[in-house]
Amino acid sequence: MADRRWKAGSFVGEAQAQGRNLRVEVQDFIHGALAKSTRKSFTAAENLFLRIIFGNEGRGELYPLSGSLLLLYIYVMSKVGYAPSTIRTYVAGLKTRNIESGHRLTKLECERVKRAVKAAEKQGIYEVPVPGRDGEKIVLRPGHLRAVRRRGATEDPYWIVMLTCVFALLRARECLALKYGDIRFAMKGASDVMTLRIRKSKCDQLRRGAVLTVGCAKKSCRRPCGEPLCPVHNMYQYLHKGVHAGWFAPNTEDCIFVNPELPGEAVTYNGYLSNVRAKFSSVDDLRGFVVTHAMRRSGANWLWHASVPLFNIREFGRWSTRGTLEDRYLSGASKSQQHLYSAAMLTG
Repeated sequence: MADRRWKAGSFVGEAQAQGRNLRVEVQDFIHGALAKSTRKSFTAAENLFLRIIFGNEGRGELYPLSGSLLLLYIYVMSKVGYAPSTIRTYVAGLKTRNIESGHRLTKLECERVKRAVKAAEKQGIYEVPVPGRDGEKIVLRPGHLRAVRRRGATEDPYWIVMLTCVFALLRARECLALKYGDIRFAMKGASDVMTLRIRKSKCDQLRRGAVLTVGCAKKSCRRPCGEPLCPVHNMYQYLHKGVHAGWFAPNTEDCIFVNPELPGEAVTYNGYLSNVRAKFSSVDDLRGFVVTHAMRRSGANWLWHASVPLFNIREFGRWSTRGTLEDRYLSGASKSQQHLYSAAMLTG
């Protein structure tokens, strides 16, 4: 304790003696509180603000942020067709950056901005949603995955990533970051299982990590079990083939998802996204609008339809904020049961 007090008391003086700029260091320290993906959306919001307010050349000063210009920004975004969720995210990002720059909107300006965002949301209600666009989120069915499965699927890294994201409720980048040492196979009862170590995540700012257990889809220890969509035995076969074919070495830190067209190169997020879209482009009712996050969303919906309690789904999918699962992932999931409600009301 005394040692820490001494270090704290001499920290500023030593930094100044070394010529360090503590103001910049503190700014970088605060900057690190938010994820890179969040910062990226801030940059997109700022670039669009410059374009809207100053024209396509986009040159001008953003901060201190003007409440009236922010209202114009919201109005233009709404009129040209930006989704209400994007408007809400961009406005929140600009307000955060304004605070980080040492400025704050007045209470009156904040209230007017809040109402403008609400007006944009109301306007968006009257647009006819298109699956995969305009805010309606695609939920795949098991039949969709069966339809796009091809011969040799267990040698396709993109297929393995898709299955793992569905059955482990993973975000795409969480799955793509898996190393050889992050996956372990074992048996529980008469079923094969695999454990996945998630080292980093978009929502795990403190990098605590997580360990998930995924079981065989047929509760079997046969290898393969016979279920084409089984996440455990698809992964098992892929890793077995990958080591023997020399795609990667059985080393703890070796990347396992290797680009088939670029030996030695890891699968990138954009490469995975392109492959997902290509796989589902021939499925008519999906219209080719499938994105990577549809896997995590679909897995959550399958669990809900299987009567798995919301608490279990929330914990397995690592949703820390109550309501996110229900509002953003399961919205509309009960529509398929609406025709049963009248009978249920009378029979109890």
